[in-house]
Amino acid sequence: MSDTSEADLLALIDQLNNDPEIHGIWCSLPLAQASGRRPGHQFDFPAKDVDGFHISNVGLLGTGQKVMVPCTPLGLS
Repeated sequence: MSDTSEADLLALIDQLNNDPEIHGIWCSLPLAQASGRRPGHQFDFPAKDVDGFHISNVGLLGTGQKVMVPCTPLGLS
């Protein structure tokens, strides 16, 4: 929602990251408000980043190491 504050977004991501019932998080971009901080998807735990945007997942994918297949390209194949 466009009226969600950055603090509320980060609090929700933190809650989802720490919920053992949640296995994946997809933070759709662009975010409604720009800030000097990293986009919300950078705050996901790498294991819960279903689109492969977390810097750890990008690094693994870019160097050909074992990593989960991001959901968007997997869904298109």
